[in-house]
Amino acid sequence: MALMQNKAITYVQEAFWITLGLALYGCAWNLFVLPHGFVGGGFGGISAMIYYLTEIPVSLSYLGFNLVLCAIALVVMGKEFSIKTVFGIAGLTFFLYVIPVPETPFISDKLLSGIMGGIIAGAGVATYLLRGASTGGSDIVVMIISKYKNVTWGRVYLIFDSCVIASSYFLPDGTLELVAYGYVFMGVQAYAIDLVSNGRRSSVQMFIFTSKYREIADQIIHAHHRGVTLFESLGWYTKQHRKTIYLVTRKREAQNIYKTVKAIDGVYKYSVVWV
Repeated sequence: MALMQNKAITYVQEAFWITLGLALYGCAWNLFVLPHGFVGGGFGGISAMIYYLTEIPVSLSYLGFNLVLCAIALVVMGKEFSIKTVFGIAGLTFFLYVIPVPETPFISDKLLSGIMGGIIAGAGVATYLLRGASTGGSDIVVMIISKYKNVTWGRVYLIFDSCVIASSYFLPDGTLELVAYGYVFMGVQAYAIDLVSNGRRSSVQMFIFTSKYREIADQIIHAHHRGVTLFESLGWYTKQHRKTIYLVTRKREAQNIYKTVKAIDGVYKYSVVWV
């Protein structure tokens, strides 16, 4: 029973964060991109160009493009990814439909609108990608490449979506200025994706040199809930043997561990390696 409750809580938490990411992404498009007539990358950009040409809502064309990609996600990424992809496509379609595109731009300046839209879109994309979800289109390409190659999500988006934005120049109202704003949106989005995703995943290796290794190790285990390893080390200058504490922790948790070391030993004595 407890195991089922934990799984249910996990699913609810994942659904919440995925939904939040989708809502942010939908807001970025409808409030900051579409009112100014420029496009982003991927299938969202293609859908935006169709909207400018035919006034077909972005939500409908985006949904149509992505139906077939559910099958691709099922084959390449597995059942769990495919289910989350269906949820992502349906959720983003919903937000693109219900969030109105204002007749007067939310931010009048195109450059500021592109920057703000990129920040919000990047935060949204990273939020749902971290939970293994996708909204189809270029997201599937990003997840596949990231699965087999050691490249960041933002870099893949930057390369993959460039051609879509460049093609917006050939729209009836297309100009180099609008293409440039599209690239601003895409570049800021890519940076925000890496900032959010890598900030969440970044860890540090800590080596703590102290004579009070017992107290510090116990405090790290019980107060910070991190495992530690002790090993023998030799100070080559003093030729004295001592215990060294080794652990891996999240970047955001490192400062509290620093404070614990100082509170017990009186001074900072550690080395940090980022991983």
